[in-house]
Amino acid sequence: MDVNKKTITSLARVVGLITRWTNMVAVSILAVMMFLTATDVTLRYVFNRPIPGATELQEFMMAIVVATAIGYVAFLKGHINVDILLSRLPRRSQAFLNTFHYFVGSCLFALICWRTALEGLTVQARGVESPVLFIPVFPFYWVVAFGSAVLCLSWLYNAIESLSQGVSKWTQQV
Repeated sequence: MDVNKKTITSLARVVGLITRWTNMVAVSILAVMMFLTATDVTLRYVFNRPIPGATELQEFMMAIVVATAIGYVAFLKGHINVDILLSRLPRRSQAFLNTFHYFVGSCLFALICWRTALEGLTVQARGVESPVLFIPVFPFYWVVAFGSAVLCLSWLYNAIESLSQGVSKWTQQV
């Protein structure tokens, strides 16, 4: 049991470090986005001169914010859970169902990561750019793919942690 706890603690440190760094990126981009929006609104209503391409930049920044923050929220288990049925089950069953849930979610986001990265390569090969500022679009696909990979990693950690809780409760009962 001691080795199991050490492994989970080490894994928590690594995944926690990765998710904290990506969350810092999200918070920084969100701050820039906030100042851009405030400046754009001020210039639009006071001087009748909005920032050209501000909406386009906000869309790109929103993709970065969501992709880089979602793994951190998953690591903290901060997503909303509706567990009307699950809360009525024994703790061990809850742990095993949570393990299944996290594993399936991790597999789903591994597929999303893979397909988004492939689409990013396709978009790069085609040279797709944004219509107003002519910013290449492919790096944002890769950021979303990276964010999906971090979410996948967070959910794998949560699956291992839930499995460990379920197994430890099972061995205590036996």
